[in-house]
Order: sequence, then structure tokens, then C-alpha cells
Amino acid sequence: MRLLVYGAGVTGSLFSARLHEAGHDVSLLARGERLAALRRDGVQLAQGDSPAARRVPVPVVEHPADGYDVIAVFVRAHQVDAVLEGDVVFLLNWAGGPEPLGAVIGPGRVLLGFPTAAGTMDGDVVRYRAANALTRRRWPTIRTRSAA
Repeated sequence: MRLLVYGAGVTGSLFSARLHEAGHDVSLLARGERLAALRRDGVQLAQGDSPAARRVPVPVVEHPADGYDVIAVFVRAHQVDAVLEGDVVFLLNWAGGPEPLGAVIGPGRVLLGFPTAAGTMDGDVVRYRAANALTRRRWPTIRTRSAA
């Protein structure tokens, strides 16, 4: 299965790096300065305030190609302005429900989830928070699907 992670901020970078390290066929979509940094250094991850950052060579693309089985979207709601092909998993901090997104890309194509990962960008390094008792719970990530 081919997966595209759309959005190279904290959550998209962290998820794509973990998927890549687990052996999945994943690409990370990025643009501008972030794209250049990812091509040069890969995804850089540091836990909390640790000075050590590890580099994960996630494949990076600037434009999505055809043939992805799943597109996971990790952008802020105001950044959703592109029409995407296929079913789309939106992993963002937004409780507005699937209807507004379905109105843009088509009803029945929107899957909503809430990632349990969090962190900040420190230049080009993603500083993520270690898992705790709450984030280790095995809750399904994808919670709702819009009506067809």
C-alpha cells in the first residue's frame, strides 16, 4: 500500500518518519524551505529537549503523483485549499465534522482522525513529546466517516 503524508509540519513529519521506519511505502509532501530542508537532511526528530536529533530519510515529494492508496492530511483547517484524489484522512485539530471538507472534495471521501502525537518545530528539527499513559492507549485514530 502506498501512502502520502500531506503536510510536513510536526505531526506529518513524525507520522511519516515512524511509518518509514516501520517499513511502509510512504512519501512526505512538502513545499518551499521545508522541502529543501527535508531533501537535504531528511526528517530530523528529537525527543523533548534532547540535544540529539536523529535523521530519518523519508522520501519527499513536492507534488502528489497518482497511485497513492491513502492520503493522510496533516495541515491546519485554513490550509485545506487543494482538491485531492481518493479517500482522504484528515488528521488535524478540528472538531467541525466532515461536512465542510466533504463540501470541498466530495461527500463520502472524508475520514477524520485525531493524532495523539504532539510537539513543536525547532528550525528544521521536530521536537516531539514522549508517549504517556494517555497517548499509549490503543484508541482508533480514525473516528468518523462522512456520509455518502
